[in-house]
Amino acid sequence: YADLERAADNRDKLEADGGHGDLFFSHDCPEGVGRLETHLELTSKQMGMDYKLDEASRANRKALWLVVERAKPAKLFHGHYHFAYYDTLKWDGHEMLVAGLDCDGTKESFTILELKE
Repeated sequence: YADLERAADNRDKLEADGGHGDLFFSHDCPEGVGRLETHLELTSKQMGMDYKLDEASRANRKALWLVVERAKPAKLFHGHYHFAYYDTLKWDGHEMLVAGLDCDGTKESFTILELKE
């Protein structure tokens, strides 16, 4: 998949530049966020469906993970699933807060982020 190749290129550039990001904003969520996975499985069962991401969706989430894994941001914010939640991903001694935002018009559809100078 081209997305995975681009993500691998970006990951390599981050590593070569010693890149690190404090914040990560994306539409979709990287793979491996347990709270989101559980929500998607439960929601699909309630709707009488089997939960399974299609190939393109899995590839996109994998590509996001490849970049996030190297950038090691402290916080990641995403939308796409219209489900407000917080979770934490931990890997290689790093911990990242993941915040999923709800759909437009709800109080969980936005967040306020105070930045220090």
